[in-house]
Amino acid sequence: MANPNPKIDQLQSFQYQRMNEEPLGKVIGTRYPVSVELALSQLPDGIDKQGFIRAAVMEKLQTERLLE
Repeated sequence: MANPNPKIDQLQSFQYQRMNEEPLGKVIGTRYPVSVELALSQLPDGIDKQGFIRAAVMEKLQTERLLE
């Protein structure tokens, strides 16, 4: 049975942050070499690691002219 009084404030911290107004697509999981994983794990706590990776991929796609 669903909770009739959910604590919305706690749930909002788990919502995805959009980068722009474009809707998000399906999840694409990737694995990285250990050296990349280590570098990503050493990013400061305030850095959104998923956002960091997403921005890096978008930048590379734009550089390669695969994304307009």
